[in-house]
Amino acid sequence: TMATDAMNAIVNGRRPDWRGEYRWRTASGDNIWILTLAKAFEVSVTGEATLISGTNRNITQRKASEEALRQSEECYRLLFAEATYGIALADAETGLIVDCNPAMLTLLGQPREAVVGRHQRHLHPPDTWTGELGGKFGEARTQSSGLIRTQMQTASGERREVEIKTSEMHLGGRRLVQGLVTDITDRLKAEQALRDSNQQLAQALQDLQVSQTQIIRQERLSALGQMASGIAHDFNNQLTV
Repeated sequence: TMATDAMNAIVNGRRPDWRGEYRWRTASGDNIWILTLAKAFEVSVTGEATLISGTNRNITQRKASEEALRQSEECYRLLFAEATYGIALADAETGLIVDCNPAMLTLLGQPREAVVGRHQRHLHPPDTWTGELGGKFGEARTQSSGLIRTQMQTASGERREVEIKTSEMHLGGRRLVQGLVTDITDRLKAEQALRDSNQQLAQALQDLQVSQTQIIRQERLSALGQMASGIAHDFNNQLTV
């Protein structure tokens, strides 16, 4: 095995020490992880080790935690890559973008190399930049989470209305701001179209009510005219009798 070969190498003087992690089957049949540290303390004139110090430590729990973390990171990476909404990670101190997913690149119409490594303010129209950190990013970095309404600018110069759900996270010793970006441009256009349609409908209804009122008034006036004409006719008939 790996551990046996390493110990033989120390004994034969081919290496001074060894550090290794390996699986071990216990007497009860359980598989555990062992961390072994071995070192030659005394060596003969022929170079062989005559005194070796070694320790074994059960690291099964640590290995389980590492595996759980690996699976969690793999799951996050999958969600990150497959998400239909844009995701961007920016360094909280510098504002530089450290990563983004394909959906973000699609929204911006830019390749990855044009986004990652640049300041996050370049995602937005220049006239929205304020302060060293580019406007609302300064707000996001001081809050653990929040929702920001702003604009992003595509490679073609088009402005897109977006909502960004921000949250703070730590990765590799760095404090990052994560932004989940939802493009709401089409939704806002649909909402505006609905408001315009409702306004036109309300105006049409008002015009109809005005027309109905006018028609009713005209009908009443016509009826009064006919009544007056009838009364005058009867009165004339009575005078001629």
